[in-house]
Amino acid sequence: MYAFYSCTKLKEVLFGNSIKTIGINAFSYCIGITNIILNEDLELIEYGAFSNCLGIKSIKLPDSVKKISSGVFYNCGNLSNVELNNNLEELGWGAFVNCFSLTSIVLPNSIKIIDSSLFEGCINLKSIVLGDNVEKNFYNAFSNCVNLEDIVLPNSLELIETYAFTNCMGLKNIFIPFSVKTMESFIFLIVQI
Repeated sequence: MYAFYSCTKLKEVLFGNSIKTIGINAFSYCIGITNIILNEDLELIEYGAFSNCLGIKSIKLPDSVKKISSGVFYNCGNLSNVELNNNLEELGWGAFVNCFSLTSIVLPNSIKIIDSSLFEGCINLKSIVLGDNVEKNFYNAFSNCVNLEDIVLPNSLELIETYAFTNCMGLKNIFIPFSVKTMESFIFLIVQI
């Protein structure tokens, strides 16, 4: 926990093959990090590991990573390129909150739950491709993605929770499949479809 917390002059992180877990807030507030190379044996990135790392522009997850915990890339405002692997099973709540530079993302078929506030405040996010197995879209998942234009929800989706697309003012097209059984209140609050 907090291994390199607020080491502002740290520029690059290369992980050795023996690392299986990146701990809680391990590199949080390391605003100077511009390059991260994750090892092929990494399995888990814990809560807030890279939160508030303003210099990170790109991240590629190796196939071994199965879980990204909550808030891992919270407030990484310059993060513009995210490559998720096809084995990823879980993205924790708020994992990408306020990643202002993120313009598009593709979620793999292995993801079943879009957790709360996952992309909240990603103001330049225009395109999201959801995997074919998403069943639940939780509270505030895409709220304040003001430039989000199009989203096709997969045929596996059953639940859309409150405020899921609140303040997505750029939304032009959305496909809601027949598989959706429950749509909670205020899903499209402040949306002008």
